[in-house]
Amino acid sequence: MTLILLLVVLYRRGVGRPRPGECIVRDGLASLRTLLLVATLAPMPLMVGLAGWMVFTVSIQAVEDLERQQVDELADQLRDKVVDFFEVPRTAATFNAGQFKSGLVGLGRREDLLRSFLLQLRQQPLLTLLSIGTADGGYLAAGRPPVGAERGLRILEAGPGGGGALRIDRVDDDNRRSTSAGIGNPHYDARVRPWFLAALQADSLRWYPAYHYAIHDPGGLFEDMGMGMSVALRDEAGHLAGVLTADVALSQISRFLRAEMVRIDGIAFLAESGGALLASSGGEPIYHLEGGQVRRVLADQSDTPEIRLLGARILHSGRVTGRQSLEFEGRRYSARWQSIQLPDGPMLTIALALPESRYAEPAERALNRVGLLILGFWVVGVAAALLAAWWLSRPLLSLSRWAEELAEGGGRFSPSVRSPVREIVVLAHALDRMADRQRSHARDLERQVAERTQALVQANQRLVGLSLTDGLTGLANRRHFDEVLAREGDRSRRDRRPMSLLMLDVDWFKHYNDQYGHPAGDVVLCQIARILLESVRRPGDLAARYGGEEFAVILPGLDVHAAEGMAERIRARVEALAITHAHGLSGRVTISVGVAEMDLDDAHGAETLVGRADAALYRAKAGGRNRVETAGATAGPEGPEAPAA
Repeated sequence: MTLILLLVVLYRRGVGRPRPGECIVRDGLASLRTLLLVATLAPMPLMVGLAGWMVFTVSIQAVEDLERQQVDELADQLRDKVVDFFEVPRTAATFNAGQFKSGLVGLGRREDLLRSFLLQLRQQPLLTLLSIGTADGGYLAAGRPPVGAERGLRILEAGPGGGGALRIDRVDDDNRRSTSAGIGNPHYDARVRPWFLAALQADSLRWYPAYHYAIHDPGGLFEDMGMGMSVALRDEAGHLAGVLTADVALSQISRFLRAEMVRIDGIAFLAESGGALLASSGGEPIYHLEGGQVRRVLADQSDTPEIRLLGARILHSGRVTGRQSLEFEGRRYSARWQSIQLPDGPMLTIALALPESRYAEPAERALNRVGLLILGFWVVGVAAALLAAWWLSRPLLSLSRWAEELAEGGGRFSPSVRSPVREIVVLAHALDRMADRQRSHARDLERQVAERTQALVQANQRLVGLSLTDGLTGLANRRHFDEVLAREGDRSRRDRRPMSLLMLDVDWFKHYNDQYGHPAGDVVLCQIARILLESVRRPGDLAARYGGEEFAVILPGLDVHAAEGMAERIRARVEALAITHAHGLSGRVTISVGVAEMDLDDAHGAETLVGRADAALYRAKAGGRNRVETAGATAGPEGPEAPAA
């Protein structure tokens, strides 16, 4: 429309056929500069508007796609982690049921059963309770408190008949009873608990519904709800011996959801198919005790308004999966929910809602920047149009003035005209294309240099790792051990804190290699290395392969007594591997360990520490192997060469 109006104006200003005798040149004609400006600037508003509309549309669509993608990815991640969480009790229940069925553990060996339960709890931090309810109402369990800061393991035990009180004892690092933690439920009868009844009804390994712990410990550390799997245990005659259960506290899921959502300002919850909450990122309770009875909190009745709104939407939709947009107090949320079917168990629903402002605000800022950029381009375009019109019209103006001078009898000298002729334009385009290729080539070179530099850095990092790591076991090698020992020795003397060293050697390892072959010997070394890595977890500790079948462990900050306890646990775990060794003690692979503590007043304490630990190892070998020996408080003369491994 702008172009048409300008053309009409130009026509009415005198564009027409001349009359006879009239000069062809008229004052009303438009100049070439005006025509060029009209041709250049007339379509510009349309182009700017079209570009702005396209950018806005594409940006909004990209934000919506990104929002859906992020919500879907986060929802899938939460679902996978919740599935992994509930896989813990399933695995534990299946394992222990198999142990009972094969006769490896039984109710007649209560201490062995407790030791097995405690070891599993230490290996799997998500487990809350591993328990046995006997047919006569007795109860035996190992567990960890799900509430509060004290998370040490407990032994829970109640006598048969339902008339005994639930006794709670603390457990030390060696999985033995230490001190009493008080008395819980004064009349505990396992036969009336939900997990016991669920196992009798199913008569096979099944999930039982979420229930309130009836432990009633003095500190309230077990004031929580749990969920897990139970199975009835029967003897060869088919008589009920008891019910085995593996249980996890639901507050752990709430803590996980709260940690995941707080960093993105979102909400999430897990609920049963009926809408009862199992976990929530809002931190509100999922149940209330009213007159000793448990009242579950439904998602659409949550104390968190966003969860209450989303729970109501899910309930009214009637679908197990879906997505919706929510609006609460001026904030919009993008929500998604999906189902989780537990094997041999109930169907759960996990829901997630993220604020749309998380994506809309960055998009608005980007659109504002794009708008300013378009405006800047428009201003630059106007300036460029003015410059182009002046440049293109200048040669013709010079020629027209020369023609007028010629008509008046002058104009002998031709003006110096710099005309944008075709050859110059072609040359400019050719130079521009050549410059583009040069820039592209420079970018390719920079990219190749960056890629090769990164590859060189990664190769150097791998070389550093190989220089410090034993290739077979993955432990630190001798070189790394020597460096860390010297550094930690200097630090211990400076800070006046203890440092201990363990020297470990595989008993009769040469005979093992001779009989079973070196590949089998390598497997033994790798298994022992795995135990060392699992046992040595404090920052600053270092497990290394000292040479051959000999290992060493540096323990900064531990005195000789604590180090001796760790050495004994490592020795016991190696023996518990039960690797067959015809020449070994009791027909299995064992290790001997020497323990020594560094003398902080000895300037060469780190150097002599190895000799003292090695001398203690020699005494362990000479004293019968498969044992731990501790060096004295001061360095003594090193013993003779140790017996053959």
